[in-house]
Amino acid sequence: MRASGDILWLALIYGIPCGFIFHWGLDTWHRNPHNTAARLIAALHFTFLLMLFAVFAIQVLPIADTSRLAIYGIGTLGVLIASFGTHVHLRALGWIERWPRGLGVIVSYMWIAPGLWTLLTRRNLYNVSVFYHQGLWTKPYYNGVFHIAMGVAVVLTGLFAVGLGWRARRLPDGNERGILWGLFWGVAILTGANAFLGAWLPMRTPPWMPPYPYLVGMLAWLVAVRYTIVRYELLPSRLERYRILFDASPLPIVMADANARIIERNPAAAALLGHERGALLEMTGSRVSGAQAQFYRQAFIHRRRIAQWQLDVPDVSASKTVVVDGDYITVDDRTYSILVLRDMTEADRKQVELTQLAYHDGLTGLVNAVRFQEELETAIGAALVQDTGFSVVMIDLDNFKDLNDTWGHQEGNHALVQVADRLRAHQRPGDVIGRLGGDEFAVLLPGVVEESTAQALAGRILTQIHEPLRVGSGFRFSLTASLGVSRYPDHGRAPDALMRAADQAMYAAKREGKNRVCLYDQVPEQDKRRRGALPGHLGTP
Repeated sequence: MRASGDILWLALIYGIPCGFIFHWGLDTWHRNPHNTAARLIAALHFTFLLMLFAVFAIQVLPIADTSRLAIYGIGTLGVLIASFGTHVHLRALGWIERWPRGLGVIVSYMWIAPGLWTLLTRRNLYNVSVFYHQGLWTKPYYNGVFHIAMGVAVVLTGLFAVGLGWRARRLPDGNERGILWGLFWGVAILTGANAFLGAWLPMRTPPWMPPYPYLVGMLAWLVAVRYTIVRYELLPSRLERYRILFDASPLPIVMADANARIIERNPAAAALLGHERGALLEMTGSRVSGAQAQFYRQAFIHRRRIAQWQLDVPDVSASKTVVVDGDYITVDDRTYSILVLRDMTEADRKQVELTQLAYHDGLTGLVNAVRFQEELETAIGAALVQDTGFSVVMIDLDNFKDLNDTWGHQEGNHALVQVADRLRAHQRPGDVIGRLGGDEFAVLLPGVVEESTAQALAGRILTQIHEPLRVGSGFRFSLTASLGVSRYPDHGRAPDALMRAADQAMYAAKREGKNRVCLYDQVPEQDKRRRGALPGHLGTP
């Protein structure tokens, strides 16, 4: 066993960098735990931390235990570090988005296969298992396999360094360019450390040098990542940004719980409502047990967006009417509403009415084509930030002309209103339903990325439409519809591309006999060309 003095020195040598790495990894995770890049970089920090613990354990435990520690604590963890690091750099270079779906992930984690082989066979693929004492250190006898692994690591990190430098020189945005240059220098130092301290030096390690000296390259890379996070906001803390916007907004904003009790308010809200804390409905003079409270609770339970909710605020001279718009956020695993309050002056009322006319269909109250296009753009921006997708459903009523010809346009309009009400009745939180014109509707389904889920939801819409409508003097009339479904990002990365893909799928459903759902993937290639360019050729590639 080691002398206590030696163990103390070793604990200091390894403990100081471990403390920094632990802090950096924890901070990275807390900055944006839902972001893929943040999770990957945090995983890199904690995996390297475990590797340093393993190296420290090799130094202080009996030499008989070093073989198992080298296999599980260095070799296997080294495979994970290679996988996480490859994934991070592929994302930074933008190759994950440009490659076919799933290829980037396969390339990133193909290193797991030898790691599993190591675990199952208890052999050390990437490191040696024979150790010797030299001065303060316990060092390994490096073998040929180790040098092959180091050679592969040098080539891989060198390629990433070239790619990062080449892309950094071509970017016009200064902040993005700074991020890539920071990562470039980190990878360049890592490549040099792997080449000099890993591939060449180990056979000539002087007695004073610790084992695995090439690990200093990984430490330098983490320092470079930390620099880009702090200096260029590689992973900005969204909560801090939201706090600044929250406090600086001239609009009154409050955060409330399920009972409308205010948890946070910005200065503008304090000026409007007063500085005393309490329930929003109490402050506005509305009875908590009344219809307003019931409306809020139901909206909160079902996570429905709150739009143009009118409340009265007592004032010195007379009560003011405020209009409330809101959505929901999750903080520390608890959900709250974020409510924006606007003083409803006469000018505000006119503006709201004009906005309602500009963005909503006058017959059904659904959003119109212009607003639906804007909602698509918003959904694309959210999907890019959250690294997810969504689906678009195009709906065209099949035999609507027969209804109009038989019962007249007034009853036809009444039927359209009934269809809109049915779509609204089964609307999920976050869904956007629009009437594009005539008997054509569209539905935006956020978060629906799987083909089977999109088809199931579209099938449910088809069933709702097919239920008999009441027209004339109580006469029941059944409509059918043709539905086409496209998915982001598989079928397009711009609103026009997604709408065109859904439109092509919808017309394919009509050609196949109507009253059915057709996915864009099921549309024959000649039909896609017949109705225009493929969605992938439009908008953002």
